[in-house]
Amino acid sequence: MSKQEQYRRAMDKYEHHVVYRNIGTVVACVIVVLQAVCIAKLSWSSATLAWIPLFILAFVLADFVNGIIHMVMDNTDDYTSIVGPLVAAFHRHHHIPRYRDRPALVVFFAENGMKNWLAVYMVVLVATMSHLPAAVAFTLLAFSLLSSTAELSHYFSHNSTNRLVHALQQARILLHPDHHWVHHKADNTHYSFLNGMTNPLVNFIAKRAYPRGYVTTTNAHSSPYYQGKS
Repeated sequence: MSKQEQYRRAMDKYEHHVVYRNIGTVVACVIVVLQAVCIAKLSWSSATLAWIPLFILAFVLADFVNGIIHMVMDNTDDYTSIVGPLVAAFHRHHHIPRYRDRPALVVFFAENGMKNWLAVYMVVLVATMSHLPAAVAFTLLAFSLLSSTAELSHYFSHNSTNRLVHALQQARILLHPDHHWVHHKADNTHYSFLNGMTNPLVNFIAKRAYPRGYVTTTNAHSSPYYQGKS
Protein backbone atom coordinates (compact mmCIF):
# COMPACT_ATOMS: atom_id res chain seq x y z
CA MET A 1 0.00 0.00 0.00
CA SER A 2 1.39 3.43 -0.93
CA LYS A 3 2.06 6.12 1.66
CA GLN A 4 -0.56 8.27 -0.04
CA GLU A 5 -3.19 5.58 0.51
CA GLN A 6 -2.03 5.04 4.09
CA TYR A 7 -2.45 8.76 4.69
CA ARG A 8 -5.93 8.78 3.15
CA ARG A 9 -7.06 5.89 5.36
CA ALA A 10 -5.55 7.52 8.45
CA MET A 11 -7.41 10.77 7.78
CA ASP A 12 -10.62 8.85 7.18
CA LYS A 13 -10.24 7.35 10.67
CA TYR A 14 -9.40 10.75 12.16
CA GLU A 15 -12.46 12.39 10.64
CA HIS A 16 -15.01 9.61 11.17
CA HIS A 17 -13.97 7.30 14.03
CA VAL A 18 -15.62 8.33 17.31
CA VAL A 19 -12.38 7.99 19.31
CA TYR A 20 -10.23 10.10 17.02
CA ARG A 21 -12.99 12.67 16.53
CA ASN A 22 -13.19 13.28 20.28
CA ILE A 23 -9.71 12.57 21.62
CA GLY A 24 -8.59 16.15 21.05
CA THR A 25 -11.34 17.50 23.31
CA VAL A 26 -10.44 14.99 26.02
CA VAL A 27 -6.73 15.83 25.81
CA ALA A 28 -7.44 19.56 25.92
CA CYS A 29 -9.68 19.14 28.97
CA VAL A 30 -7.03 17.12 30.78
CA ILE A 31 -4.34 19.72 30.09
CA VAL A 32 -6.36 22.82 30.95
CA VAL A 33 -7.99 21.34 34.06
CA LEU A 34 -4.68 20.05 35.42
CA GLN A 35 -3.00 23.38 34.67
CA ALA A 36 -5.72 25.05 36.75
CA VAL A 37 -5.17 22.53 39.54
CA CYS A 38 -1.44 23.25 39.54
CA ILE A 39 -2.03 27.00 39.59
CA ALA A 40 -4.25 26.53 42.65
CA LYS A 41 -1.77 24.19 44.38
CA LEU A 42 1.37 26.22 43.78
CA SER A 43 2.77 28.00 46.84
CA TRP A 44 2.63 31.52 45.43
CA SER A 45 3.61 32.94 48.82
CA SER A 46 7.08 31.50 48.21
CA ALA A 47 7.58 33.60 45.08
CA THR A 48 10.70 35.76 44.92
CA LEU A 49 12.44 37.85 42.27
CA ALA A 50 14.47 34.71 41.51
CA TRP A 51 11.36 33.32 39.82
CA ILE A 52 11.73 35.87 37.00
CA PRO A 53 14.80 34.17 35.45
CA LEU A 54 13.06 30.83 36.03
CA PHE A 55 10.14 32.08 33.93
CA ILE A 56 12.58 33.15 31.21
CA LEU A 57 14.17 29.69 31.37
CA ALA A 58 10.73 28.10 30.99
CA PHE A 59 10.05 30.39 28.01
CA VAL A 60 13.23 29.30 26.23
CA LEU A 61 12.62 25.62 27.02
CA ALA A 62 9.00 25.81 25.81
CA ASP A 63 10.10 27.32 22.51
CA PHE A 64 12.80 24.67 22.08
CA VAL A 65 10.91 21.57 23.22
CA ASN A 66 7.78 22.40 21.24
CA GLY A 67 9.98 23.08 18.22
CA ILE A 68 11.65 19.68 18.55
CA ILE A 69 8.30 17.92 18.87
CA HIS A 70 7.03 19.84 15.84
CA MET A 71 10.13 18.72 13.92
CA VAL A 72 9.59 15.06 14.84
CA MET A 73 5.88 15.16 13.98
CA ASP A 74 6.41 16.87 10.62
CA ASN A 75 8.88 14.16 9.64
CA THR A 76 6.96 11.15 10.98
CA ASP A 77 5.13 9.03 8.38
CA ASP A 78 3.81 6.06 10.37
CA TYR A 79 0.15 6.34 9.38
CA THR A 80 -0.83 2.74 10.15
CA SER A 81 -0.15 2.64 13.90
CA ILE A 82 -2.73 3.47 16.57
CA VAL A 83 -1.49 7.08 16.55
CA GLY A 84 -1.34 7.20 12.76
CA PRO A 85 -4.55 9.26 12.38
CA LEU A 86 -3.17 11.84 14.81
CA VAL A 87 0.09 12.00 12.85
CA ALA A 88 -1.85 12.45 9.62
CA ALA A 89 -3.98 15.22 11.10
CA PHE A 90 -0.85 17.01 12.27
CA HIS A 91 0.37 17.20 8.66
CA ARG A 92 -2.84 18.89 7.50
CA HIS A 93 -1.61 22.34 8.57
CA HIS A 94 1.05 22.41 5.85
CA HIS A 95 -1.67 22.22 3.22
CA ILE A 96 -4.23 24.45 4.93
CA PRO A 97 -2.05 26.91 6.86
CA ARG A 98 -4.71 29.45 7.81
CA TYR A 99 -6.81 28.55 10.83
CA ARG A 100 -10.54 29.05 11.20
CA ASP A 101 -11.04 32.38 12.99
CA ARG A 102 -12.03 31.83 16.61
CA PRO A 103 -11.74 33.72 19.93
CA ALA A 104 -8.28 33.49 21.51
CA LEU A 105 -9.47 31.54 24.57
CA VAL A 106 -11.18 28.99 22.34
CA VAL A 107 -7.97 28.58 20.34
CA PHE A 108 -5.92 28.23 23.54
CA PHE A 109 -8.19 25.39 24.64
CA ALA A 110 -8.77 23.66 21.31
CA GLU A 111 -5.16 23.61 20.07
CA ASN A 112 -4.12 21.84 23.26
CA GLY A 113 -5.99 18.89 21.83
CA MET A 114 -3.03 18.03 19.60
CA LYS A 115 -0.58 18.00 22.51
CA ASN A 116 -0.95 14.45 23.82
CA TRP A 117 2.55 14.59 25.32
CA LEU A 118 1.57 17.62 27.40
CA ALA A 119 -1.40 15.74 28.89
CA VAL A 120 0.99 13.05 30.13
CA TYR A 121 3.36 15.75 31.40
CA MET A 122 0.55 17.39 33.37
CA VAL A 123 -0.55 14.12 34.97
CA VAL A 124 3.02 13.57 36.18
CA LEU A 125 3.34 17.18 37.37
CA VAL A 126 0.11 17.04 39.39
CA ALA A 127 1.20 13.74 40.94
CA THR A 128 4.62 15.06 41.99
CA MET A 129 4.02 18.75 42.58
CA SER A 130 3.58 18.56 46.34
CA HIS A 131 7.03 16.94 46.64
CA LEU A 132 8.83 19.61 44.64
CA PRO A 133 10.37 22.89 45.82
CA ALA A 134 8.06 25.76 44.97
CA ALA A 135 10.55 27.29 42.52
CA VAL A 136 10.89 24.01 40.62
CA ALA A 137 7.13 23.50 40.55
CA PHE A 138 6.70 27.06 39.23
CA THR A 139 9.23 26.48 36.45
CA LEU A 140 7.59 23.23 35.37
CA LEU A 141 4.13 24.80 35.46
CA ALA A 142 5.33 27.85 33.52
CA PHE A 143 6.79 25.51 30.90
CA SER A 144 3.38 23.85 30.52
CA LEU A 145 1.46 27.11 30.28
CA LEU A 146 3.95 28.53 27.78
CA SER A 147 3.73 25.34 25.72
CA SER A 148 -0.01 25.94 25.47
CA THR A 149 0.60 29.60 24.71
CA ALA A 150 2.88 28.54 21.86
CA GLU A 151 -0.19 27.15 20.07
CA LEU A 152 -1.93 30.50 20.47
CA SER A 153 1.19 32.34 19.27
CA HIS A 154 1.28 30.08 16.21
CA TYR A 155 -2.39 30.79 15.53
CA PHE A 156 -1.76 34.54 15.77
CA SER A 157 1.13 34.30 13.30
CA HIS A 158 -1.32 32.97 10.68
CA ASN A 159 -4.55 34.77 11.53
CA SER A 160 -4.34 37.83 13.74
CA THR A 161 -4.39 41.50 12.72
CA ASN A 162 -4.88 42.72 16.31
CA ARG A 163 -2.68 45.73 17.13
CA LEU A 164 -1.56 44.41 20.52
CA VAL A 165 -0.68 41.04 19.03
CA HIS A 166 1.19 42.80 16.22
CA ALA A 167 3.16 44.83 18.78
CA LEU A 168 4.11 41.65 20.67
CA GLN A 169 5.16 40.05 17.39
CA GLN A 170 7.25 43.08 16.47
CA ALA A 171 8.93 42.86 19.89
CA ARG A 172 9.58 39.15 19.18
CA ILE A 173 7.69 38.12 22.32
CA LEU A 174 5.21 36.23 20.14
CA LEU A 175 6.00 34.48 16.86
CA HIS A 176 6.39 36.98 14.04
CA PRO A 177 4.53 35.98 10.83
CA ASP A 178 7.56 36.66 8.62
CA HIS A 179 9.77 34.51 10.81
CA HIS A 180 7.31 31.63 10.81
CA TRP A 181 6.50 31.88 7.11
CA VAL A 182 9.99 30.55 6.39
CA HIS A 183 8.78 27.22 7.81
CA HIS A 184 6.07 27.05 5.16
CA LYS A 185 8.21 28.22 2.26
CA ALA A 186 11.44 26.29 2.90
CA ASP A 187 12.02 22.65 3.78
CA ASN A 188 12.90 21.32 7.22
CA THR A 189 13.45 24.61 9.02
CA HIS A 190 11.99 27.11 11.56
CA TYR A 191 10.00 24.63 13.66
CA SER A 192 9.89 26.58 16.94
CA PHE A 193 6.70 28.56 17.42
CA LEU A 194 6.43 30.27 20.81
CA ASN A 195 8.54 33.11 19.47
CA GLY A 196 11.12 31.17 17.43
CA MET A 197 14.19 32.21 19.43
CA THR A 198 15.57 28.66 19.51
CA ASN A 199 15.20 28.04 15.78
CA PRO A 200 18.97 28.25 15.09
CA LEU A 201 19.54 25.28 17.42
CA VAL A 202 16.46 23.37 16.26
CA ASN A 203 17.44 23.95 12.61
CA PHE A 204 20.91 22.55 13.32
CA ILE A 205 19.35 19.42 14.84
CA ALA A 206 16.77 19.08 12.03
CA LYS A 207 19.36 19.08 9.26
CA ARG A 208 21.17 16.19 10.94
CA ALA A 209 18.19 14.21 12.23
CA TYR A 210 16.14 14.49 9.00
CA PRO A 211 18.51 15.25 6.10
CA ARG A 212 15.81 14.42 3.52
CA GLY A 213 13.37 16.95 4.97
CA TYR A 214 9.59 16.67 4.73
CA VAL A 215 8.84 18.16 1.31
CA THR A 216 9.69 14.95 -0.54
CA THR A 217 8.45 12.66 2.25
CA THR A 218 5.46 13.48 4.47
CA ASN A 219 4.29 16.44 2.37
CA ALA A 220 4.41 14.29 -0.74
CA HIS A 221 2.42 11.59 1.06
CA SER A 222 -0.32 13.98 2.14
CA SER A 223 -0.52 16.39 -0.82
CA PRO A 224 -2.91 14.29 -2.98
CA TYR A 225 -5.47 14.24 -0.16
CA TYR A 226 -5.71 18.04 -0.17
CA GLN A 227 -5.82 18.68 -3.89
CA GLY A 228 -8.76 20.96 -4.51
CA LYS A 229 -9.24 21.70 -0.79
CA SER A 230 -8.60 25.04 0.89
